[in-house]
Amino acid sequence: MSLKILNIHKWDSGSGGAGRYYLNHEKIMSSQGHLIIPWSAEYSGNRGNSISQSYFAPPSPDFQELSKTGAINKISIASSVVWNTGAARKLNSAINHFKPDIIHAHNIYHQLSASVLEAATNSGIPVVQSLHDFSHFCIQSHFFRNGSPCYDCIESGVLQGVRHRCFNNSLPGSLLTTFSRYISTQKSILKKIAGFTTPNNEIKNLLVELGLPCERILVIDNPFITKDFPFEKARSNSVGNRYIAAWGTFAEMKGFGTLLDALELMSNKITLKIYAKDVHAASNFLRDKVVKLEAKGILKIVDNLRYGEELFGELARASLLVVPSEWLVTQEYTVWEGMLLGRPVIVGNRGGNQLLVDNHELVFKAGNSADLAATLDRVLAYSHEHLDELGIALRNRALALSDTKLYASKIENFYNEIR
Repeated sequence: MSLKILNIHKWDSGSGGAGRYYLNHEKIMSSQGHLIIPWSAEYSGNRGNSISQSYFAPPSPDFQELSKTGAINKISIASSVVWNTGAARKLNSAINHFKPDIIHAHNIYHQLSASVLEAATNSGIPVVQSLHDFSHFCIQSHFFRNGSPCYDCIESGVLQGVRHRCFNNSLPGSLLTTFSRYISTQKSILKKIAGFTTPNNEIKNLLVELGLPCERILVIDNPFITKDFPFEKARSNSVGNRYIAAWGTFAEMKGFGTLLDALELMSNKITLKIYAKDVHAASNFLRDKVVKLEAKGILKIVDNLRYGEELFGELARASLLVVPSEWLVTQEYTVWEGMLLGRPVIVGNRGGNQLLVDNHELVFKAGNSADLAATLDRVLAYSHEHLDELGIALRNRALALSDTKLYASKIENFYNEIR
């Protein structure tokens, strides 16, 4: 039976992993005959021309605007950051107009706030939320602080996020964000959501420990549409150059500090290429490491390649690919990309990436530069034939896991169970 699905995300775009999930979910479910109605905050980077665009919501203002305005406006801005009532009103209008059968939410902090979840659950329509991070439980969203996993808010209370200034290292921002989570908890919003999705059982078990009912959590791999990814053309250009490559958001929780340290520790003096546009906006801690290793000639930063064939052609020519994330990552699209390119992908043992790769030869102790260096040295010592075998096995695994019809079937069954 065809369903009308209101698909909610903070932006109507494919920016970031959650954004890609949001758009892939739309494409896959649409291909199976369902009507997908996108809904988000207003944003200049949105796709545009959506059937529901006139119902999009005003985003919560940036909390940094608080320092630039008077006392009365400060109250208005703070209130909207904590609880965006304007977004809730626009969502109610969209629900009344489109009358969806299911509401499927993704990331809603900080542009929409949990006010939209309250509006959605109060509508009487079943609500599902795909949990791409831990924003409901951690104001930093990733249970990660100062280069290490952190669960202080779980163990000692939510005010730990304020104490540590976990939101952008800002006291006002941390206070407002903590208060928004407090209101959400007081309103029991999570208890009203009919179902949740997450890509692996490790994350599911943590969510159950955090209070979500086990029977309301569907474990399902992130949707990946292989026909939209130019892996065949990139692989056809591969000549197996002698370098290792990493790409994505250049940040500590993504493990780049550990990777840079490992590069210095390696016996095999191979070049590391990092494909990222935000290196110079990173922390001083990371930038200092970059300058040091560039001076030694073993690191090259490539920041002028657009996402697409050119980037993936470069990745496909690497000896090894590395996705060294250190937070309890749900599942990263960079790992999917590397697997489909047919190259060995080295990942950390924390979170869902190791489960996606499913090969202990390619897994290191997350956050441990010495173990990463040893893993890279060991795998680089393999013959070209064995490296190719590892890469082909990963590619075949990714193709098998990215079955869009199977994804749609599991989601449809889950929708029907909670309706």
